Amino acid sequence: MKYFLLLQLVLFPISSFAIKVSEPVIAGIPAGLAPPLVFDEDLANLRGIVPDYMQALAEILGVSIKSEVLTRYRLEPFLLKGDLDILCYTSRVWATQEKALQWSQPLFSKSEVLLGKKPLPKNIEDLKGQRVGTMLQYIYPRLTRYFDKKILIREDGPTEELNLKKLLAGRILYIVTDELYIDYFKTKNPKIESGRERLKIQKYPVECSLGPKSKVTLKDLNSAIEQLQKTGKLRTIFKKYGVQYSP
Repeated sequence: MKYFLLLQLVLFPISSFAIKVSEPVIAGIPAGLAPPLVFDEDLANLRGIVPDYMQALAEILGVSIKSEVLTRYRLEPFLLKGDLDILCYTSRVWATQEKALQWSQPLFSKSEVLLGKKPLPKNIEDLKGQRVGTMLQYIYPRLTRYFDKKILIREDGPTEELNLKKLLAGRILYIVTDELYIDYFKTKNPKIESGRERLKIQKYPVECSLGPKSKVTLKDLNSAIEQLQKTGKLRTIFKKYGVQYSP
């Protein structure tokens, strides 16, 4: 009886996700992600939190995975056309075609903050006319009206890491970024918050989206995400890079 139960446990990850896929599942990774999410956009040497949890999900699902680093504007069209099967660093909050895609349960949460010189005002309006470092092609739902009305002036950069470096060098006074990036950047650049503080803007769930032609079903994907979270594997991946996992 003990041997039978052990055999069931060992086979569970494979038999529960019996996806018959002869070709690799094509996964999109947004261009411009900074460490620790992605360290190198060289497809032969992708490493970081996002590639690691994508590989972990693939192993649970029993499929091979091929990653493509794409600009934000190409991700949704590629999913809809079937050129991508899955995108696992996204949120329906950012999506322009939310209803055309399938959405998984959240993987983790990210906290968007304004980082700038002390003291930060309590109201965004009090920063009128200030340039704010932002990411090219990124949508900032809580700040859109301030950008549209030119209360804040966007200064787009190609990567989050470059924006943090500009802030550190004093080439810009404010940036909008993720606390995860700040926490990791601070391990190498401890002065990044010297004379600066954070103003919390919004917390987002980070999810996976599937296109209508995806080789992976939403049911199997959600089951794999649940297993990744319950086993502690996802938390371990974050810990590997010295940052905190936020459910």
